[in-house]
Amino acid sequence: MDKPTSAQKRTFATGHGIICAGLPRSGTLSLATALDILGVGPVQHGMRDNGTREVFAWTHAAWCTFPFLRSRLSAHDGKLPKFLPAYDPLLPWTRADWDRLVGRYRCTTDLGSMFSEQLITAYPEAKVIVVERPVDRWARSYCRVLIDRVYCGVGGFIKCTLGPWADTTTSAAYYYVSMGWLGTFSKREAYKILPERHREHYQMVRRIVPAEQVLEFDFKDGWEPLCKFLGVPVPDVPFPYVNDEVEFLQMLHGLDFMILSRLAKKLGWVLLGVGAAAFLSRATTRRDIFRAIDCMLTRPSHPRPRFIQQSLSHRFSPQRLTHHTTRIMAATEPVAEPSAPSYNPRYVDIGINLADRVYRGKYRGHQKHPDDLEAVMDRAKQVGCTKLLVTGSDWHSIKGAADLAKEYPGAVYYTAGIHPCSSSIFGGGKSTAHDEEHTAPCDPDPSAPIPKGSVDLQKSASNITRLKQIFADAKASGAGHLIAFGEFGLDYDRLHFCNKTVQLHSFAEQLKVAAAMEPQLPLFLHSRAAAEDFARLMKDAFGPRLENLKRGGVVHSFTGSLEEMRELLELGLYVGINGCSFKTEENCAVVKELPLDRIMLETDGPWCEVRPSHAGWKYLVEELAEQPEPAAESAAAPDAAAEADGTQKRHKPQKQPNHNNKRKNQKKEPEVPSRFKATKNWTEGCMVKGRNEPCTIERIAKIVAGIQGISVEEVCEAAWRNTNKVFDLGESA
Repeated sequence: MDKPTSAQKRTFATGHGIICAGLPRSGTLSLATALDILGVGPVQHGMRDNGTREVFAWTHAAWCTFPFLRSRLSAHDGKLPKFLPAYDPLLPWTRADWDRLVGRYRCTTDLGSMFSEQLITAYPEAKVIVVERPVDRWARSYCRVLIDRVYCGVGGFIKCTLGPWADTTTSAAYYYVSMGWLGTFSKREAYKILPERHREHYQMVRRIVPAEQVLEFDFKDGWEPLCKFLGVPVPDVPFPYVNDEVEFLQMLHGLDFMILSRLAKKLGWVLLGVGAAAFLSRATTRRDIFRAIDCMLTRPSHPRPRFIQQSLSHRFSPQRLTHHTTRIMAATEPVAEPSAPSYNPRYVDIGINLADRVYRGKYRGHQKHPDDLEAVMDRAKQVGCTKLLVTGSDWHSIKGAADLAKEYPGAVYYTAGIHPCSSSIFGGGKSTAHDEEHTAPCDPDPSAPIPKGSVDLQKSASNITRLKQIFADAKASGAGHLIAFGEFGLDYDRLHFCNKTVQLHSFAEQLKVAAAMEPQLPLFLHSRAAAEDFARLMKDAFGPRLENLKRGGVVHSFTGSLEEMRELLELGLYVGINGCSFKTEENCAVVKELPLDRIMLETDGPWCEVRPSHAGWKYLVEELAEQPEPAAESAAAPDAAAEADGTQKRHKPQKQPNHNNKRKNQKKEPEVPSRFKATKNWTEGCMVKGRNEPCTIERIAKIVAGIQGISVEEVCEAAWRNTNKVFDLGESA
């Protein structure tokens, strides 16, 4: 590892992390204090972590790491704790995820030790310090201090249940970390498993870390071995020994007292607030208030005095609230606020068929206009769409997508799989797949005949071998351009390209390849009018809750029902939205219910543009104020004055000449802003009508924002975070 520059801090993010793998109650605070003295910091230690956001981030890591926690979801109707997003897929963390939590630190200790395996995997260059306490003494201390006084019993009830009500969330959040690591919520079970978990932990650390990166440290040896291992001078102070059991128990008693005191104060303020509300009532005198309180305290079984009831009803009536609100708003002088910086959207188009020859000017084998791919890329960049996932859905588009990724490194990535409309290559007889130079149109064709045919196992095996070789070659290249498996799935709307039997076989065989890959890739999935079979095959490949799907996946171009979407969310999948997702009011109602933490945006060009006939189009329309025609006003003015004097006869209004040669009763097109002009015939610098492009992704974001009643920024940022989390594009969320 290169030495950091003077401006570069030594942290996990810069490749200079130190993992202290000694478990809690193994002198972790003493070691953290020693590292601070040596200037090897900053040090992350659970007891010194007061930021609520960071506390819950560790808990989120626990739910994404420990299978025991995820297995408990079914016992609680699949509901996650309130501090986690309702539909979080709980994917294993990558280095980018850990960077957001520990990247700014140099060392982790105490709480981080329970994630030692994950941290060592994410930061293989990190040094590891192992402090191992004798198992019997460690287990007694862990049970007596943490299990008995923090997580279970009366102390656990105060800290984990009442604590959040008193704005003390640390114990409640760390409860999931500790018990998730142990694999039980039972106090009795915890007592039994602790010694075995201790042995497993230290064996794992010594097995996966190279010997030259590990220090087996005993506090009795003092500063010398620690300083030698870290390459720092020995300080002229005694080695610190802090936080013994007696000290820690005293601290826990103090924490209990603080929580109970805060709750008592809060309850006091609630009672005071009730009294203040009564004092504010103009129709009630203070003597009346004291009479009412005395009445309610001394004779609680009696009803409240009528004057109190009438007074409160009058005070908080809707009419009075509206009146006073209007007066306050009118009396308040506007205060100049600093203008917020303008937001620059950032998009990832997760589904763009950029390998389609139409972006090279070629339509159905004929060159209609010059290659304008560079202009298409430039327009995408202008709207903030800086990352494109080019869909590889057959042999031709996979090769074309790979070439584009080489041509535009860092901007273009690609997927590889066999689309259901291309899956007839798995069947016997002549292929009925769509033309490989162009992607299949989105719209179904009910009149087209459905081809007959069965699966050809020999052709199937050959295709799977070819697909495996594509992934192997991409992995061997080390370029990192191929980032997802797909597009593949089921499409029962377009069976004229491939019948149901062959589609099911193609999808199942590709799922086997995806599940067996090491490491796995995220899935780029297709499901159209086939929800039941789609979910069944996914569960067959990855488990009932897709628990074996390590990198997650997205069902792109979603047009299904609300029930179908909910099933996908329950399986931990993401949902891709494009123009086809807004065709009907029912589609828009589904988009309205889509949680932001599960949304991704796409165009699926050259198809799936938003059209005026779509229900979502109205969210793009900008109403223009109607301006009166000057000529009509000037002509009508003298007539109106004459009529008022009685000196002018009334005349029928004259027809205005049609200067613009417009057709009679011609329907006016709704006003929709467009950043780039589109022409029917190709014109340099313009879009081509009917050929969707990545730059139109801003329309998708605007429609989603309009449907959900939120800002475009919220939609963009949510989609950006989700996409980078699943596909790991190397961008910060």
